[in-house]
Amino acid sequence: MKTHDLKIEKKYFNDVIAERKKFEVRKNDRDYQVNDILSLNEYDKDKQVYTGRHISVKVLYILDDSAFLKEGYVVLSIAIIK
Repeated sequence: MKTHDLKIEKKYFNDVIAERKKFEVRKNDRDYQVNDILSLNEYDKDKQVYTGRHISVKVLYILDDSAFLKEGYVVLSIAIIK
């Protein structure tokens, strides 16, 4: 199990916090695995700064299927760690 520190745009961060967004689409350049932890750090794209807000989520499932995704990308099913 690894912990990955990742940037997430403000609009998506708010949806993760509200538990409306339960997935992340990411380039698979970090060898993501089920049970890994994603430390999602809110990033304000307009101001180009981190806001200081963050949340930790656990990877529950990984979709890695070239029929549905651009090569090298995965969909990570996530759940907030409470």
